[in-house]
Amino acid sequence: KNTRECDPTIKAIDTEGNKIPSEHYNAVVTESLSLLGKKSDKNVAVLCGVRGVHSCTSLDSIKAIRRVNSVIAIWTCPDGKTRMETELEEEDINGTSLSHVYACSQDSIRQSAKSEDGYSALVVDHAAPYDLVNIGEDIFCSDREMQLTKRAFLRDRVTFLAPLSSLAEKRIFARCIRHISEHLI
Repeated sequence: KNTRECDPTIKAIDTEGNKIPSEHYNAVVTESLSLLGKKSDKNVAVLCGVRGVHSCTSLDSIKAIRRVNSVIAIWTCPDGKTRMETELEEEDINGTSLSHVYACSQDSIRQSAKSEDGYSALVVDHAAPYDLVNIGEDIFCSDREMQLTKRAFLRDRVTFLAPLSSLAEKRIFARCIRHISEHLI
């Protein structure tokens, strides 16, 4: 069915702020990440939101993928904290480990990425707030950040997923895709 409105007198629907249902987005995430190659370990970073407030439903979907070795949930820094260390929380039946990193500073994310030898995938959860998406964009998709650290936090063959429901999600997607494609040449 063609859903585009052809009548110029009728205002086009503004999609800004309309979120894709989490179950649909998680199905896309699961199918996309199941296509990851078999050769090396797979470490998937997920921009989640505020721990205990935002559900970050992408985590459960990703943990169920057999090809994923570790999942790193990146949470917004709790109020009043300036630095928190990475927490290894659990390992499930498939052998997938789940660790939690708080984006109190770029150092905590840097340390996590360094310990994983870079992330093989970066997923923006549909509930990730604007501020965290912007921090993720600055860390993972910035040429300036790569020049300062002399190290990429994403692996050469990386998968990147974002719901594209908000301006911040569209911006991180465009900037990361551009950054990734420039480094493939």
